[in-house]
Amino acid sequence: MPKKSGKGVLYAENETEAKDLMLEYTKSIDLDRALVSDSTWATTLRIACDPKEGIAVAEATLLTDLQELRSETNKTARRDAIATQWGTLSGRTATIGGAVQNIASQCRAQYIAGSPVDFSYGATMTETAFEALGASWKTLGTWASGQGLTQFQSFRWLPVENKEEKGKGSVGATLARRGRQGNLFVSIRGITYNVHIDIS
Repeated sequence: MPKKSGKGVLYAENETEAKDLMLEYTKSIDLDRALVSDSTWATTLRIACDPKEGIAVAEATLLTDLQELRSETNKTARRDAIATQWGTLSGRTATIGGAVQNIASQCRAQYIAGSPVDFSYGATMTETAFEALGASWKTLGTWASGQGLTQFQSFRWLPVENKEEKGKGSVGATLARRGRQGNLFVSIRGITYNVHIDIS
């Protein structure tokens, strides 16, 4: 439980508590921990434990990071950074079409916008269709690797599972629940995106 300094500043007792509090805060402002650099995260935890600065200052630091992450300048920088390799990859996904093309485009959009790394793909599909998609997604990754596309890596997928039965049914802080889902993954410049697909 946070302590209060003589000046009324609430601060974390230790790094573990600071981490729990800051993770909870990142969720509340829709900021993924994966999008915060390790150095910034370490600084934030230090601030949260400091009786002179405390939790409120640490939260303000994260909020500033979020605003910078989603600034138009940084969005443009991220778009430009992957433009060349995305041009190559998108040409390939256009020949495949369908969900592969749509999901790859959505992952790119999430990266550019600084949006959450976990998101759902809107179309529900059968397990058979998902398995075919997973195979195509993995094949795309093999092709990308062969083309030397180092900014787009680790194309993989996980078989369908019942998230509710696995204790993974919660969707953040919402009342929504997950049922049977499959997952696709891709890493864009070191940031891993996890695409959830509902299975009928």
